[in-house]
Amino acid sequence: MNIKIWTKDLEKYFEKGEMVRVMSGVHAGGSGTITAILDKHAIIAMEGTRHELKILISNLKIKRDEMDHCVKTDGLVKKTVSIKVSYSAGDLILFDNYKSVGLVLEVLPNHLRVLNTRNEIQNVKLQEISSKHFPRRNTFIVDSQNNTLGFRSTVKILKANHPNLVGRLAEIRAFYKTSLFVLVKDDLKYKQTLKHSNGFLAINNLSVVVPTDTFLQRNEATAA
Repeated sequence: MNIKIWTKDLEKYFEKGEMVRVMSGVHAGGSGTITAILDKHAIIAMEGTRHELKILISNLKIKRDEMDHCVKTDGLVKKTVSIKVSYSAGDLILFDNYKSVGLVLEVLPNHLRVLNTRNEIQNVKLQEISSKHFPRRNTFIVDSQNNTLGFRSTVKILKANHPNLVGRLAEIRAFYKTSLFVLVKDDLKYKQTLKHSNGFLAINNLSVVVPTDTFLQRNEATAA
């Protein structure tokens, strides 16, 4: 059963003894155990130092990646929500308060190594992630000639920051609005240009086109 509740009617709820992590501010990333609850603040015995800090409850999250978390409405615990968070290479994520999108290249203990839409490698902390992006079924995008593209479509690169990638073939592995994340399919010498991103390239949908059969045949003949 799904229950719709106004966000203004919700607040985080923790109990004494829970392990939590600080989400932002001077102590961001630090973790510890709740020793007391004081209205909108919690007293945290920090790991390592055991110093006690007074932190806003709204700036805390459960330390475990997989947790049962309580939501308090109007002073009463109404429902327990199970939250399971896991990430894998190839996931598309929204971060920076939904302002940015990126392709996960590597999952590390405290952050994700992400390729953003500017073709920069960015380390995104787990607490900075807004959500995973799951495209709706039958979601498509178009190329420079208005051909329909989807997941795993093969495209020809028309424009790129690296001149030696122009004319190369790539496969769409993820997309969001006008941004494509493609894997260069050609031989290793071209992938060396994108070694830092494991062969992936972020590119605008109007900078690619569906290759013609003639181009594909010529490309296969050259490769052979």
